[in-house]
Amino acid sequence: MSLQTLIDGASDGSSLNIDRGRYVLSEPLHISKNITPVGTPLVYIDAQETGQILQIDNPKVSVNMEKLLFIHGKGEYGGAISSQAKSLTIKDCDFSDSLADYGAAIYQKGGNLKIKGSSFERNNATILGVAICDEGGDMQVESSTFTQNPGSYVLYINGAKPMQTQVPIRRCDASNNPGPYNDLNSGFGGAIVCKNSTALIDNCTIKGNRALVNTPTVLSGANAGLVFGSSNVTLNNTLIYGNEALYSPAIYVGLDSEVRINRCIIAKNHALSVLFSSKYAVGGEGAGISVIEGAEVTMDDTSIEDNISDGNSSAINSAGVLNLKGSTIITRNTAKNHSAIDSFGTITIHKDVHISDNRDVHEPGSPIHSEGVMNQGVP
Repeated sequence: MSLQTLIDGASDGSSLNIDRGRYVLSEPLHISKNITPVGTPLVYIDAQETGQILQIDNPKVSVNMEKLLFIHGKGEYGGAISSQAKSLTIKDCDFSDSLADYGAAIYQKGGNLKIKGSSFERNNATILGVAICDEGGDMQVESSTFTQNPGSYVLYINGAKPMQTQVPIRRCDASNNPGPYNDLNSGFGGAIVCKNSTALIDNCTIKGNRALVNTPTVLSGANAGLVFGSSNVTLNNTLIYGNEALYSPAIYVGLDSEVRINRCIIAKNHALSVLFSSKYAVGGEGAGISVIEGAEVTMDDTSIEDNISDGNSSAINSAGVLNLKGSTIITRNTAKNHSAIDSFGTITIHKDVHISDNRDVHEPGSPIHSEGVMNQGVP
């Protein structure tokens, strides 16, 4: 009996147990009712790159999935799953080797997407959302891993209005995603991208991600780690380590965003220098945190250490409002210019902040370069 026949025969609101095995699809599965498909171990659903694996087009249904493995899906919006469900919950599922323009594993439009205990590996998006693209809906992700997914924006969340979408992300690992693979992606990475969101990122690891396109005609590479725009974000107990890009490899805080960074480690990120067209050397910028004008960052009890910029600002590059407090430590960062902090906005440094052993290659001296307002030693 085919999977579609099993789905069609299940009662609305029921749980559907799927026997172990490999199910090869010739066309996408469709779900239009409230249902919970549950696999026994090793249930593979394989589209063999002939089309999407699953479509949920009914915006009134709630669908729960457990213990399913989705492989080799292909589509424009959602390689494995394309969903408009009111609620889609995915638990203990695996997604690998799927392709899409948007959302290689999952494309969710509106509604509420919940993911727990799941893994995403080797999924590839040509435009954005190499694992998940969520537009206009809330999303919760817990205890899940995202690795070796090439392309731009591993987790891409974009609400309909500023601060609207609710996005708690807890105990997740987004590591070793190689970034764009050709010039279609314009060199943007981003392990987690939150736009128009109210987000919590808690106890996560963002490690070894990369954003770089370097061809004879295209040079770009920005935002390998965390990217925020028009969002209110709290970042707790998170490791941002060893990410690489030309610009802002660790954290980029965009326009109209307010970000609080608590008890985090931002270390060994590298703003790269590359040779373009075998003629021009381009130096990177902002290896730790980049804050643009119109954004605000408050940092408490956080360590920024051993970051390297082949251009300016190994620790922080800020044109916005920057507030450093608590036992924040900024140490052993290296840049060609302005070793630790390059500020063009307003910076407030509280008295317990420790800044030491940072290295400016060209102009040894103060680790802080400020052309804006600086308040230092504030109680």
